[in-house]
Formats: sequence, C-alpha cells, structure tokens
Amino acid sequence: MAELTVTEAQNGGRVKLRVGDTVVVSLSESPGAGYRWTVASLDETHIRVVEQSYQSMSTAIGGAGVAVWRLETTRPGRTRVQLKKSRPWESDDTASQHFVVDLDVAD
Repeated sequence: MAELTVTEAQNGGRVKLRVGDTVVVSLSESPGAGYRWTVASLDETHIRVVEQSYQSMSTAIGGAGVAVWRLETTRPGRTRVQLKKSRPWESDDTASQHFVVDLDVAD
C-alpha cells in the first residue's frame, strides 16, 4: 500500500489512489491564535480517518506547527476531503481558510 502526502500546494487539486492507500494531509496551523483545522466534510464510504495529530514546529508556547491527518482509502470511487481552519468558538461561516482535495480511488 502506498502513502501520499498532500499540503496546501495541492489545495483544490485531484489525486489518484488505490484502495488501502494512505493520504497524509499536512497543513500549517496556529493553535496559539485559536485557529485549528477540523473536518468540514469527509465521505466515510470511501475514506476513514486513521489518525489526527499536531506537530509543533517551535519550542515557544503557542508557536506554529503542522496539523496532520492520516486517511485510509477503503472503497473505490470518487470522493472529496474538505477541511477548514477556524476558531472553534466562532460560527462556521468565519473559517479563515479552507482545504479541499478530490480523491479518485481505484481497486
């Protein structure tokens, strides 16, 4: 099984995978400012979240880092992963950034 990493550079793009492959979504995050990446939309028919983590890039308190999502493809077809960067206490309409990638999953 293959592993593919996508970043902000692939925002709005499309990637091809096979069932059982892993997609690693790696996005910059500033939790000290309250902005966190969360799932806006994820079709669990074709993909599942294996792990969600945060990797600090600084030793400073509240420093920037990277949000990492490990997703496994489970079924062939086309699906879309949508994440949003927002403050949890603000409304859904105030997301500061969106990340979208389309997945074409083959057998």
